[in-house]
Order: sequence, then C-alpha cells, then structure tokens
Amino acid sequence: MNTKNVVATLLALLSVSAMPASAESAGDWYERMGKGDCTTALEELRRGAESGDASYQNALAGAYYDGVCVQRSREDAAAWYRKAALQGHGASQYGVAYLYVKGEGLPQDYAQAASWFRKAADQGHLAAGNWIGWLHEQGLGVQKSVGEASRWYRWAAERGDAIAQRNFGRLLFNGSGVKKDVAAAAGWFRKSADQGDADAQNWIGWMSERGQGLPQDYVQAVVWYRYAAEQGLAMAQANLGVLLASGLGVTKDPEQAAAWYRKAAEQGEPRAQYLLGVALAGGDGVAKDAHEAVVWYRKAAEQGRARAQFKLAYAYASGEGVEKSPREAAAWYLKAAEQGDSDAQNNLGLLYELGDGVRQDASEAARWYELSARQGNAWGQRNFALMLRDGEGLPASPIQAYAWLNLAASADTPHPDAAEERNALAARLSKAQLQDGQRLARAWKPGSAMGAPRVKAEAPAPAPARPASADGLYPARPAARPGVTTCNTRCVNGDCYRTYDSGRKVRFQARQRFNPLTSQFEWDSGAC
Repeated sequence: MNTKNVVATLLALLSVSAMPASAESAGDWYERMGKGDCTTALEELRRGAESGDASYQNALAGAYYDGVCVQRSREDAAAWYRKAALQGHGASQYGVAYLYVKGEGLPQDYAQAASWFRKAADQGHLAAGNWIGWLHEQGLGVQKSVGEASRWYRWAAERGDAIAQRNFGRLLFNGSGVKKDVAAAAGWFRKSADQGDADAQNWIGWMSERGQGLPQDYVQAVVWYRYAAEQGLAMAQANLGVLLASGLGVTKDPEQAAAWYRKAAEQGEPRAQYLLGVALAGGDGVAKDAHEAVVWYRKAAEQGRARAQFKLAYAYASGEGVEKSPREAAAWYLKAAEQGDSDAQNNLGLLYELGDGVRQDASEAARWYELSARQGNAWGQRNFALMLRDGEGLPASPIQAYAWLNLAASADTPHPDAAEERNALAARLSKAQLQDGQRLARAWKPGSAMGAPRVKAEAPAPAPARPASADGLYPARPAARPGVTTCNTRCVNGDCYRTYDSGRKVRFQARQRFNPLTSQFEWDSGAC
C-alpha cells in the first residue's frame, strides 16, 4: 500500500479535521454563494481577493475547494489559500497545510504540511494544533514522538477542539505518551462527545458498556451509541445492534439490531457484516437467508475477520448457502485458525484427521487440536485427548489424555461426550496414573501446554477405535421410552450429529444464541 493510501485510511479512522470555514472579514459573501446568489457575490468576492484582501482570498479558496458557484478546482483553491497564507492569514495557512497532507492541488508533502500547520497554530488555530499532534504520532514530516503528539493534542484540547479532546483521551486510555488514566480519558471523551464528535460518543458508550473509566451502565451505553450511530458512525451502529440483540440497557429488539447491523455493514464495517450474516443464517430479526448470510460472511472474512472466516468455512463444509466444498472449507478454516480462532483450529484438525478437503495427516490434526485445546476449547481438548489416548499423530500418553478429557468435561460449555470418555479411560488407568492425570488437570493454565506426567505410563487396554469417517460421528442409538422421542446428539461446534430411538440419523447445524452473561454467541442444538 502506498503512503497516500495509508494516510487516507488513517484520516478516515481518526477524522482528524476538515477544511477551515472561510468567511471571516469577507463578510457574508461565501454564505450568499452557498444559497445560490452566485453572480453578484462571486464578482464582489473575486474583486476583494484580487485587491489583496486575505480574508476574501481565503473565502474564494473555499469556494474553489467546495465547488460553490465555480467549477471545483483544488489547484485554484491551493493558489488562493497560498496568497492569503503568505500574508499571515491563519485559516489559509491551515488550508495550505491541509492540501499538502491530502496531496490535493499541491504535491503531498508532510514536512511542508507540518511547517504550515505550525504557522497556523502559532496564531491560535486549534485544528492545526491537533494536526501537528497527529503528524508527530504517525511520524510523518516530523520526528515520530507520541509524547510530542500528546503535548499538541492537549494544547488544542484544553482550548476546546473536539477532535483533539478525543485524540488526547485516546492516548490517556492507551497510556501512549502519557501515564495511562482511563478515568481522565473518559473526561476528555465526554468533553468531545458533548460537542457532537461521533467517535467520542462511541467511546463513551463503549466505556459505559464495559465499566472502564465510567460506572457500568448499559442504558447510558445505548444512549451514547445511538447518538453516534445516528451520525452514521459504523462502529457505533454495530455496537448499538449488539445491545439491541441482547436486550442490555434496552428492550430486546432483533429487528432493530439487524437494521443497525445492515447500516454498518453497508459502510464496510467487518464486525457488522459478520453479525448481519449470523442474523441472516439464523433468521434472527430478519428473514432467514443462508445465501445472503454467506455474502456478508465473505465480505467480513475478506477483511480478515476471524469469526467470519470460520462461519464461511462452516458454510462450505455444510453446503449451507453455498455449494459444498471441503477444500474451500479447509482454506477458510486455516485463515481463521492462523488468527487463533479455537473453533477453526479444532475443525481444521478434524478435516486433517478425516482427510476431508486436505491430505489426511494425523500429526497435523493433532497439532491443530492441541492449539485449540490450549485455548480452553472443550472440543479441541476432547479431540486432542483422543489422539493422545490412541497414539494417533503423536506418541500415546493416556495420563495426559485423561487430563485433557477432564478439562473438556468440566468446561463452562463441556463437550457432551468428554465425561463418558474420561470415565472410560479412568477405568483403564492405575490409581497412580489417575491421580497424576488429575494433578495435571489442576495445574493446567489456559494458553499453556499440558505438563509432563510423573508416573511411568503403562499402556492401558486398547480403546475403542475412533471413527474414520463422518458416519462414525453419529452417537449410539438410545433406548426407546414409551410416549416420548429420545435421541443422542454429538456436536463438533455447530456441526451436529443426532441418532433417534428409531435408528434415524440426521446431521444439522446448531443455532447460535447470544448469552448476555458471557457476551458471546453459543451453540444450541435444541431438544429431540
């Protein structure tokens, strides 16, 4: 990506500031031009500019920049801003600097921009001070120095510039260039938000939602998210949608949630694109549409959103909303897995174990299962345990296998088969081996590998063979009970296999439901 594109992206993210207002001593000519009184107003404005009056030159530059009563021309805007700037006109000095940053009408030159912003700031131009801070923060045209950036942001913030207040609050929140102080950050965000800055309003909503720097208050979070969302800020629209979907701080309203997701998604916000895809896949607040869900998953996935990559992979694996393709499923699982998504790591491991869409490779399956297991994923823990139990893809270690099964069975969302498999393995271990496995499970910390056994491993009796194909994932047929339908269900994340008492077998996708206690979506396979 070239430097100009990088800066364009940063400008969009930071909303650093816009062009200066242009009227000043040129009276109301620019305002009159905006109302359509072009001929007389433009003639008098040009006469004043050509006479050398800097205020008229600044106003005429603004007309050329915005294309008001004249053909839009950044080159003419730059020429008139420069004429006024050379006379010491602060707003025009800011205008010249801004055009140097943007590379509009003037060659992109950050050093020149910094020089002209400094001239404008020396005359008290607050937006120019904010820009100097930004240039120092990015190291463009000046020496990179977050401390110097903080000094300039604070200078402009203390004098009332809303964007500088937000930028200074951001540095305080992150502890960049200043001592971290989330409470002080909230204060500056509030000053900016009260002036209508949408990004600052979103910050206040976020801090209220999470209780960081402000008391946790979902109602206030909704209020501030809505202020920013109604100004069109995509991130706030997505945040508001999440609270509407969960009913936190507001009456639960899936339809409104989906509507806000769509507004943000259409602006390219990847989290909203993913959430809209989830809503469409489940028919939550919108008509169920697996095909459109895949469209939005793909948009978010192509922007690097790991959960969207996982969902797109699952769609390819299951053939829901898109033609089934194990190879595409494996490719997208890999992208998500490499970003650390534990569900994708587990599912990719399963594909390697089965040889579905990839070359069958037990060692690679074990590797991905372990990465998932280390993150606390109960499915990854259970699957890695069975590889250890059976010595598939790595040396057998029944004691470690027991420890992983113990963790999978006791997780917040336990694997449905882990407890039974743990107990079956426990029956084949000696007392010393069992105690050693329990010790390992107690000592394990999330993110870490399993400790080494202390007890010499003696091979237990052979375990039941693991399934070599998807058919083997269906659980045993349950006993029939008079008057009710019974079933056994086994799920690998949202991919579920169910066997009914009649012997009928079905494969289906579990629904995702939002858990407001954990702020996460969870799988729900439903009743028989």
